[in-house]
Amino acid sequence: MPFTPDEIDNMHSMMRKSIEDLHKEKLNGPGKWPEKVKKYDMVVNFEMMGPDFKESAGFVTAKFEPGGKLTVKDGKSDDAVLELKAPLGNFFQFSSNEMSLIAALFGKLKIKGKRHLKALLNISSLMRVIPENKLEG
Repeated sequence: MPFTPDEIDNMHSMMRKSIEDLHKEKLNGPGKWPEKVKKYDMVVNFEMMGPDFKESAGFVTAKFEPGGKLTVKDGKSDDAVLELKAPLGNFFQFSSNEMSLIAALFGKLKIKGKRHLKALLNISSLMRVIPENKLEG
């Protein structure tokens, strides 16, 4: 069943906000997080899919620039190093640490650009919330 325009708008809004919030958490986070985030220089496409991976709700692109600058916008970028494709719920399960990186890599997230392993590892760590026990210590 096709997504309605309102559903697409809501999905895009939630995805943009999630990326921005996770980036901000890391930029203001403990330890070496701020230094790491300030070094990121990549573009990543996030495609939101239906539960069966057959229907697309479109793309949100995140551009991470040195110094910690982030630009998140609707649409697909031709400059993307990585493209992550999944139902919105899978992105949220991954970011909330309910889904392991192994599960994400082997089917829960479809990933184009796996050859860019360092970028993939950086983005995967950025897209996960910092566990509470790491925030306190």
